[in-house]
Amino acid sequence: EAHGTGTKVGDPIEATALHEVFGEGRTAKQPLFIGSVKSNIGHLEGASGVVSVIKTAMMLEKGFVLPNCNFEKGNPKIPFDEWHLKVPTSQRPWPRGKKYASINNFGFGGTNAHAVLERSPVTPRPVLPGTNDTLATGTKAAAKRLYVLSANDKSSLAARQHNLTVYLEQRPEVFQNSLLPNLAYTLGQRRSHLAYKVAIPARGSAELIPALAGNDITPIRSTKEPSIGFVFTGQGAQW
Repeated sequence: EAHGTGTKVGDPIEATALHEVFGEGRTAKQPLFIGSVKSNIGHLEGASGVVSVIKTAMMLEKGFVLPNCNFEKGNPKIPFDEWHLKVPTSQRPWPRGKKYASINNFGFGGTNAHAVLERSPVTPRPVLPGTNDTLATGTKAAAKRLYVLSANDKSSLAARQHNLTVYLEQRPEVFQNSLLPNLAYTLGQRRSHLAYKVAIPARGSAELIPALAGNDITPIRSTKEPSIGFVFTGQGAQW
């Protein structure tokens, strides 16, 4: 995670330092990934360092390298290909076997800071109710959860299914263990339930994605009509 302010003079100096320290053994297939959160949210000045720490910690936790926003071509004074430096322009899995990330941050007064973060140890997840099914191999089976989608009409519901399919395909479950439990909870408990609904039971992405993308699901329309109510508080605010 570079300081990366995008200046013609500062960026080549920083890139040279990164290459000299971390460039040994890099190849075209195993480059040194560099980026800066400033491309996403700008320069936060006094807070620019802590937001870089937040971004890097989240990348280590989630197992993804995040892209640099709107990056088109590098500074011509930086030999990216020769030094095997890579600015990611799309989200990609964290390099296998790598558990460290470094952060640069430079102050206006000449104070330079560098931090090295390490991925936290993986701790066993607690067994949730309903997850104690055992496969024939003796391993624990994933819990089957219900994924509920709803919309005001069939075409909107089909669009929601398509969008969710694309979202899941871009986020492999192996890199985000909590994705599907959180998704099932959010869809079922934190979304408005509209007229047309589908409910899909699935143990994981391997079951959920084909079900969403297939033609075997028939939307059901709720038969109960919503009632309208007016509330008058007596204090001048009405709903």
